[in-house]
Amino acid sequence: HDRQYNDIGHLGRWGRWDGMNPYMIYRNGAGCQDDQAMIIALTGPDTFHSRRELARLKQGFISKYDPSGLNTVTLRDDTLTYEALQSAATAQGLLSPRRFVAVERATTAGKDFQQQIVALLEGERIPSEHIVIFWDETPAADPRRRGAAPTSSPLATWLSKLPLKTRAVKPGQNYRQDFPQLNGRLLEHAVTELADAAKVRLTPTALTELIAYTQGNLWQISNVLKILSHAAGTSTSDSDVARVREYVHAEADADMFQLMDAGSMRQVKKALALL
Repeated sequence: HDRQYNDIGHLGRWGRWDGMNPYMIYRNGAGCQDDQAMIIALTGPDTFHSRRELARLKQGFISKYDPSGLNTVTLRDDTLTYEALQSAATAQGLLSPRRFVAVERATTAGKDFQQQIVALLEGERIPSEHIVIFWDETPAADPRRRGAAPTSSPLATWLSKLPLKTRAVKPGQNYRQDFPQLNGRLLEHAVTELADAAKVRLTPTALTELIAYTQGNLWQISNVLKILSHAAGTSTSDSDVARVREYVHAEADADMFQLMDAGSMRQVKKALALL
């Protein structure tokens, strides 16, 4: 698990290292290694941390190079077409030569579409100043691993060959960062850090109950901790099992109402996201 990463840019207390700054590639106006665009893959079922990492990279780019937001593009769902990706990835930036393109769930798209993306990535049409990030909750198959299941996704296969992000990855080099599902002590440490950030003090039993009641869903845990934080106010008392159970059910009931509303309004994508 020493190759899992957090979103705070240093060695966390639960063993995640995240020390590389991808924006160092722009020093002295130089582009990426070998004058190629920088390609990053963020994959794995721990979408809570992979989403945070994507947001961190995006915000870092905006703060440093794109305050107007004109050169930051996210393609997903209906906006993810080959024409849109080609245009976003190959066009020169406005007011800046650099562009940031985030592509979501492309590895589950049609095979022909994926082959077009691979051809685009292997060509030399994407300017070296650009960063293209592929985000997906599907774990990338590691080609070095014995018995690895073959994938029918051309893009997933291509991305799986990127070097895994470790201390050895040089600034500006393409890389893949995997976010496996957290379990056991790693999950407990993650929840503890979220509780500390929300200024919520959980008893050890309450921590165990929170993980058990939410089945380790960090998105739900984060929401429950926010509710607990507001409920506790300035209190310094620990949040016990009874309080955790109360607000877990409150958060679940809120999701159920949202699901019913989405269903009644035929908002299929929103309803599926809540299931």
